[in-house]
Amino acid sequence: MKYLTLRDGARIPRLGQGTWYMGDDPKRIPEECDALKAGIEHGMTLIDSAEMYGGGRAESLVGKVVPGYPRDMLTLVSKVYPYNAGRDHIFVCCDASIRRMGAEYLDIYLLHWRGAIPLSETVECMEELIKRGKIRRWGVSNFDVDGAPDSGSICSQECSSSAPHWLWASGRRSFSRSIRSVPR
Repeated sequence: MKYLTLRDGARIPRLGQGTWYMGDDPKRIPEECDALKAGIEHGMTLIDSAEMYGGGRAESLVGKVVPGYPRDMLTLVSKVYPYNAGRDHIFVCCDASIRRMGAEYLDIYLLHWRGAIPLSETVECMEELIKRGKIRRWGVSNFDVDGAPDSGSICSQECSSSAPHWLWASGRRSFSRSIRSVPR
């Protein structure tokens, strides 16, 4: 497995398992759990989910699998809806994702896509989640290059050295073709 070293020195697998559409059909849950376990057994220890996937059912599916493995061998990623990414909802939503995924914390928590809540508010909340021990690092998902802010525009002097991380889905080729280096 190849790894990516993040700004804070953490190493995460370059390839992981996505859970979109998992947990939706109760008849398929055993085989979906087996698929996640097989992936973990073969080194795909990064598991990506989101509160959006099946209304939390995909995260709950992950929660059925996670207890069978040492937590430090897994990289758990989840994403918050844009309309939940502000002070009014993000803390409750993050706790719910952690609970559904059967974990004590998330390795990475992502803003799923840009919404109406000011990015500066989301960043403050993400930093607070780090301070509370709920997440280790944060980032953004599904941002096009034109919509992706530079770290200087969203991070104050107090901004965590772990933030921000730019992750994208391979299906969003427009972003990866025009990706730029993010200053460290």
